[in-house]
Amino acid sequence: MHPKQVGLTDSERDELLSSGTESLLIVPMIIGGSTLGAITLGSGKPRAFNSDSLNVAQEIAAQTALAIQNARFVEGTRRHVEEQSLMLRVSQAVITSPTLRAAMREIAHAALEFEPVEGCRILLWSEGADHFELAAEENVPDWLTYYQIGDRYPVADWPSARFVIAERKARTYVVSDAEISARERANHVADGVKSFALVPIVIGDECLGCLALHSRLSRRCTTDTVRIGRELATQTALAIDRARLVEKLRERAETDGLTGLLNHRAAFESLDRELAYARAHSTSVGLVVLDLDDFKLFNDTHGHLTGDNVLIDVAKVLRETARPKDKVARFGGDEFLLILPEANDVTARTIAERLMQKMGQTSVAIGKLNLPIRFSIGAATFPGDARNRQELIAYADSAMYRAKELGGGQVGTIARGTRSLEVSTLGALSGLVRAVDR
Repeated sequence: MHPKQVGLTDSERDELLSSGTESLLIVPMIIGGSTLGAITLGSGKPRAFNSDSLNVAQEIAAQTALAIQNARFVEGTRRHVEEQSLMLRVSQAVITSPTLRAAMREIAHAALEFEPVEGCRILLWSEGADHFELAAEENVPDWLTYYQIGDRYPVADWPSARFVIAERKARTYVVSDAEISARERANHVADGVKSFALVPIVIGDECLGCLALHSRLSRRCTTDTVRIGRELATQTALAIDRARLVEKLRERAETDGLTGLLNHRAAFESLDRELAYARAHSTSVGLVVLDLDDFKLFNDTHGHLTGDNVLIDVAKVLRETARPKDKVARFGGDEFLLILPEANDVTARTIAERLMQKMGQTSVAIGKLNLPIRFSIGAATFPGDARNRQELIAYADSAMYRAKELGGGQVGTIARGTRSLEVSTLGALSGLVRAVDR
């Protein structure tokens, strides 16, 4: 082909002539029915290329196309291996991370290893409050943003994310897109974001939020980037689902099945933590012990189902009486604990009296009767009454048994500074006499 022949644009013809090219041979690189490009052979003399030259050019084109295909295959395999290795690392992080936050941070960090991702955010959606919480964010080292983990933002500020959550479909955006609101565009521009992809985080029929992949390039994310985003969003959903399962198992292991309060083991652990904190910060811990009076006789008379209802009612009153930071536990069959962080003896006594007053207003319906719920209470504090967990519980127990000695239905006391925590013989005998009399 001579440059003056038809088929070339004016600019192509001028460029070839200016470079001294008088003849041109163009052979397409074709493999598997796909054209990958072309091989061009030029000559400074005006002549026609013969069949040998054409055959050589075609062979070169075929070999080049094969080399390109092989290179693409090798590159694709390498990327696939790297992706699978990274996803395996993310999956392991989801399983082994001590907290959900740590797992999501690892997921967001892994996203940065994929081109052209330079930042990743995980936004959890609260349907009731209709806001996003920033659960994780990772960016390349030279890109700083001003968002803080735990910050919450109205969904109305991010219409693109609202759309992705509503439709549960991944979307890619350039900040100049007409569908991006002015306010959202301003937010992205302030952060230096020029393009981004949003992928919904879904568990079953529940949409939990979205995973955002950011770039400072004004170029729409590729399908490969969206695919990676979907895999990372899936890992995020698995991390959240696992965290929920662990929390449920923990609650089940620590919770009394009947009342929903902490069980015996969890009460010990909680009290140990509060005592350790009190020692470290030179503060106090209060403990209130409550035991139902004559509960075995009540059960034998009215049945265990009625007795269970009484325990549930007592648990409800305890929750209502306790302060927000207090811990409430069912310590035994009919014995309950209130663990009172940073409570001195006055606070513990006040809460015990308040509990006595509220329980005095509580009754259980049996047929046409409304029977009062009677119980005895003891209170103690660390470090005033005890030096450790065992002494604290024993001291409060002793005060509670003192209340029983006096007929029950009251807050018992023992002399402060007394280390004898035994119930007196006379008290025990009086208790037996009262039981027989009843």
